[in-house]
Amino acid sequence: MMRPAALVLGLAALGLWLGWLARGRAAGKTKRIAFRATLLAVIVLLGWMGPDLLAQREIAYQVAVLLCGSIFLAYLYVVRFCPDCGLMQRNLKPRACARCGAALPRHGMTALPRRTGHERRRAGRFLGRSGNGNGNGRA
Repeated sequence: MMRPAALVLGLAALGLWLGWLARGRAAGKTKRIAFRATLLAVIVLLGWMGPDLLAQREIAYQVAVLLCGSIFLAYLYVVRFCPDCGLMQRNLKPRACARCGAALPRHGMTALPRRTGHERRRAGRFLGRSGNGNGNGRA
């Protein structure tokens, strides 16, 4: 009898946690770290409980772990948090936060803001080339 009650309490706590991640107010850095820790905990939980849940289907367990890893990476890229108010943004198109108007990062794997087009170009990635396309490093 205790097991269903614990499951219900766990699901309710998970719902509150995800609600705070999506709508709560906190610094973007804090929520980004909490989101990554949550996704990592889900993968660890699947790895720990997965063989028991899918004991008869080993191939299903392996596929579930592979899909979970790829979904983990995709969510790390797609989900951005506002650096000021912490609002979760799951769309890469908006440039500014809907709640406070602050500039959003390029994607979820960085805290750097989007480029405006007026920045100086960086040197090329290979051998310090200028990246101007002619390959010799001269303008």
